[in-house]
Amino acid sequence: TVTATSSWGKSGTAIVTVRPPLVLSISPSATVQVLPGATQAFTATVTNATNNAVNWTVNGGSITPATTAGDGTATATFTAPATVGTCVVTATSVEDGTKTASTTVQVFDLGQVMVTVNPASVTLLTGGTQTFSATVSNVPSGGTLAWSVSSGGGTINASTGAYTAPATAGTYTVTATSSWGKSGTATVTVKTLDLNGDSAV
Repeated sequence: TVTATSSWGKSGTAIVTVRPPLVLSISPSATVQVLPGATQAFTATVTNATNNAVNWTVNGGSITPATTAGDGTATATFTAPATVGTCVVTATSVEDGTKTASTTVQVFDLGQVMVTVNPASVTLLTGGTQTFSATVSNVPSGGTLAWSVSSGGGTINASTGAYTAPATAGTYTVTATSSWGKSGTATVTVKTLDLNGDSAV
């Protein structure tokens, strides 16, 4: 209570109600990765509000319903667009429009995923070594690679791509497989030294 007292002996009062600030959060809050046309549920939680309603917006695809209300928890469903790209889902408090929470959604198409192995081809002597690398394109961040080599083609570290040629000459295939289900290959030609030790055959 705030009181103002006049020198004439009269006073007036006002009641001030203090409450904690409104808090709005969204779940999932970390970046979401979906295929075109896929759906993803989002939940907004409002605390310290008298009006728990939330307005939902997105800059690509769609989200329904546009406004949700409840006991502090509001759920909406996002539908990804038909094209790849990045969308941002935002929940805004109806009571306080300055309070927002957002999540980034990355939309990608498995059909466009490419794995490129470097170098694409290499010639080694028996027992020689080569470390391969791979680039995965047209996918969101994250994912892993697993390396393998064709039968009899030597050994390769499944995690690092470090390759050792076999003792037998021949042509072999090194494969990098992405956790997104796509793979890329490189060709390894293994040769042996001739009897003079000065040229490969």
